[in-house]
Amino acid sequence: MIRAVENIDARVTLERAPVIPPLPTTTQLKHAVYHGFDEMASFRAEWDEFVEASDGDLFSTFDWCRIWWRYYGGGRRLEIHAFRNEGRLVGLIPTFRETVRFGPVAVRLIRLIGCDHSTTTCGVVLNRHHLEALIEIFAMWLGQNGDWDMVHWGPLSGYFPHRQVISEVFSRRAGSWSASDNADDGPHIIWELPKSFDDYLSSLTSNERRGFKNARKRLAEAKIADEPGLDPEEVQKHFGRFVEQHQSQWRAKGQLGHFTDWPMALEFHQELATSMAALGRLWLLRLDVADHPIGFQYNYRFGCRIHWLLASRDVDSKWDAFGSGRVLHAETVEKAIACGFREIDGLRGMYEHKVRLGGKVVRLQSIVLTRRGFWSEFRVRWARRIARALDFWYYRVWFGRIAPRLPLPRRGLWKLWIRSRF
Repeated sequence: MIRAVENIDARVTLERAPVIPPLPTTTQLKHAVYHGFDEMASFRAEWDEFVEASDGDLFSTFDWCRIWWRYYGGGRRLEIHAFRNEGRLVGLIPTFRETVRFGPVAVRLIRLIGCDHSTTTCGVVLNRHHLEALIEIFAMWLGQNGDWDMVHWGPLSGYFPHRQVISEVFSRRAGSWSASDNADDGPHIIWELPKSFDDYLSSLTSNERRGFKNARKRLAEAKIADEPGLDPEEVQKHFGRFVEQHQSQWRAKGQLGHFTDWPMALEFHQELATSMAALGRLWLLRLDVADHPIGFQYNYRFGCRIHWLLASRDVDSKWDAFGSGRVLHAETVEKAIACGFREIDGLRGMYEHKVRLGGKVVRLQSIVLTRRGFWSEFRVRWARRIARALDFWYYRVWFGRIAPRLPLPRRGLWKLWIRSRF
């Protein structure tokens, strides 16, 4: 049997925040807009408690938004909308404004924090009992602050529950804009966790079950460590080993790897790991054989979900037959079920190995408002055409196919392509 090093303490056991009770519909909603995270530090704990109680995810928490903004907010103007009812937080819409230039045309955008520079999703967090009223207030504010061409909310996760209602409210107020939504903005993989680990295994194909059992037999002397605890130096030590292994794995395939592909990804995740470890949310699994790490799985936990961000394995061919990735994923599923988590979020993209491990393909979502008027509509049409061309010619053809085959120094993704994904 694989020996698990039990470092998960009481902090890791799923502790659900108190469910927010229905609020009186006759009370007065108050709306405030914040332009810096220092202004909101006084209600940081309340922010996260509200997100958890509203079934929000890690990517809507205070620290995720704060750290993302620290690295990717350059040239952008922060506008976080907070709504209160009788002093109690009932809504968060973490937006920013930016202008993206495509040749002679510049398009003015309002977008959600976390929308780019990563493979994660973003979202808004709204009390469902006041959902329509909150969107009505936000829509009124948009009408009064009209120096924008497009509002783009996406990519919203496949499990985001309010897209249709929000889109309907925006459509009802569509005098100044046209509203559209999309329930299929690409694949998103999740695992809806069953009641027991045996139920999970029984949902897999016979080949996958056999592969998992064989991997455990081969790795009978391995141990799984739930590193790295709370000490910042220990966090960075183990996280650094993971990053090194992850990058080595992708270099062996002729690719750059996540931490080189995406600008400032290493610095962003280093700070994120330290901050989230202090809150008990980092879950960095490591598979050791004779004190040698042969694989990592980089997870976070929040609310009812585990978020599986990245994985790595030792590229030495002697470990190829051991299936370290399969073992680490099974460990994640088993402990997630034992702790009462409801879902594992496998993030954006289509990955056959995740589907083979029982992942369900759902669809990313988006909500788009285009301001009426010749120049706004022209700017949006131009920007979206250029964005589609960039995605095809730069990302799919050049970055994905041609550049890896050339004996030239490789560089990370273009900032313009990253910011044009709307």
